[in-house]
Amino acid sequence: MRLVRCRRCSMIYADPVAPELASGKFYDRLGLPFYLSADKLAGDFAPVRFERELRWFQDYCRGGAVLDVGCSTGGFLFQLKARFPGDFTVTGTDVAGAALDYAESRGIEVIREPFLDFDFRNRR
Repeated sequence: MRLVRCRRCSMIYADPVAPELASGKFYDRLGLPFYLSADKLAGDFAPVRFERELRWFQDYCRGGAVLDVGCSTGGFLFQLKARFPGDFTVTGTDVAGAALDYAESRGIEVIREPFLDFDFRNRR
């Protein structure tokens, strides 16, 4: 595995992705103390955290379905629903069970499997 920097956006990522990361085993070991700490949740659900993205939705999207890949605790989708009530159907996908449990508790529909493994053909 090596770390690679995207030439377009400068994001650094692992290539190839370690199987432990893709399956969620690593994230499940982090568990509740990591995903549900007061500091992390305060950041995940702070209204200002996703302000740039929410403005983009306001300017360019009139509603519809949104899939957040790697949604973690669902903070972005929660803020999207709060800002535009009834305009968007939101779903999050992730491999971190504890984070998805929290997202569901906040009213976010979740997909509990790796994004690349999910069959979207029969999903509306």
